[in-house]
Formats: sequence, structure tokens, C-alpha cells
Amino acid sequence: MIVEKKSLPTKMAYHGVAIITALCCLAPTILVLAYSFFPNGSLNVMLGTGFTTKQFSEILLLTPEYFGWFWNSFGTTICILAINVPISLMAGYAFSQYHLPWLKWVFMLYIVLMLMPFQATLVPQYITLNTLNLLNSHWAIILPNAFGTFGAFLMSQSMSSIPKEVIEAGKIDGLREFSIFTRIIIPLSYATITALMILVFIDSWSMVEQPTIFLKSTELFPLSISLTKQRLPTTVFAGSVVFSILPFLIYLRGYDRLVDGISLGSMK
Repeated sequence: MIVEKKSLPTKMAYHGVAIITALCCLAPTILVLAYSFFPNGSLNVMLGTGFTTKQFSEILLLTPEYFGWFWNSFGTTICILAINVPISLMAGYAFSQYHLPWLKWVFMLYIVLMLMPFQATLVPQYITLNTLNLLNSHWAIILPNAFGTFGAFLMSQSMSSIPKEVIEAGKIDGLREFSIFTRIIIPLSYATITALMILVFIDSWSMVEQPTIFLKSTELFPLSISLTKQRLPTTVFAGSVVFSILPFLIYLRGYDRLVDGISLGSMK
């Protein structure tokens, strides 16, 4: 087999395109950082003047509402994780291990719901939450996201790749269904579970549409939509930086497991 080697100009062109693309993707983040420390604009950044931490002082010391919005985001995100991940694990196990005709149709329904845009389900969600008298409460954004279908799809793809021999060996050793699930399936799916937790956390942490539509009281807002509604609008850039720290750290800490988990979820 002959492997064609790329010439130096071709490699440089590829690297140039990659660098330009990366800079375009990073441009919004760079601007937010610049305006959080250099409020007067990018010219001062280039000149090295105007550096200040006033925005961070105002938002952390003079804006107590910020911490309330932060805990709203954190609390709703943790609740969504606590419900979504166990349900996704059990549904993924059922879809991957039980081969029943009607179950295939349920799985197809999961895929259809997963592919449907948020706008298509907005009105039914609003009517349901209004009927249950849950509008303008944290449950209005917890429940629709806690029962999302993506996690079940990802876990079913990952669990389907587990060798049948391993499960059969567990049955021969006398393990019951629940023991097989907890002692064999879950440990072998640890990478995908971690990836699912990271994806659900970041998605729930940064959601905007549902809180905007389902919540009316300002004190119930998560941080993702309250940044533009502050009494001190000049601190919005510093607030955005602080808001991004937690998901950024989680992403850095779990990057390898995120990539491995998604890769396992795509194999069958």
C-alpha cells in the first residue's frame, strides 16, 4: 500500500486553515475576556492600558442577586442530572439487552423525539406545565430536561457494544438481572456515563429558551438568562466569565473521558 506524503506547502496550508478556524471560534471568548478586564475596548488591550478588575469586584461584592442566580443554575442542573442519568441508564439497558418487537418501536420514538427541535415541542410542554400548575417554578425547567431522550440513545449504543459473552458469564455465575446491570453493565459503561454527565451538565447549565418562556419571576432565573437583566449592565462581561468557569473546568477535567465515551457510544 502506497501512502502519499503531503508536501510542505500543503501541510502549511492545512495548518493555516486550522489556525484561522480556531481563532474564529475563539474570537467571542477572547472579546468577552478583553472587555471584562479592559472595559474601554480592544484598543486599550493592544496598548496595555486600562486594565481593571472593577467589573469582577462589582459583580462578586456589590451584586448579591448574582449568587442567587448562580445557585438557581447549579440547583436545577444537579436535579436534572440526578433524574436524567439513572433513567438513561435503565432505558439504555432495556433497549440494548431486550429484543422485543414493541421495544424497537419505542426506541424509534425516542430517536424521533431526540431529533425534533425544541420549538416543535414548546407548545405541548407549555400546555402540560400549565395544566400541572408548574409554570414559573424551577420544576418547569427541570422536568422537560430531566426526561430528555438523548441519554437513553447514547447509553443504548454503548451497552450494545458490550460482548454478550460477558453477560452470559455473569448469568452462569448466578447473577440476577439487577446484579448484571449494576456489577457488569455500569462499570463497563463508565466512560459513556461520564460523557453523558458532562454533556447534560453543560447543556442544562447554559439553557436559555425554556427559562425565558417558562419562568416569569426574576428571582427564579438561572444565570444563563439573568446576565443581561442585571441592575449593573456594565458587569455583564465579568459575569459571563465567572459563569463560564465551572463548565470550562468540568470540560478540561473530563475531556478524555468525554471523547472515549462518545466514541464508545458510536460503536456497535
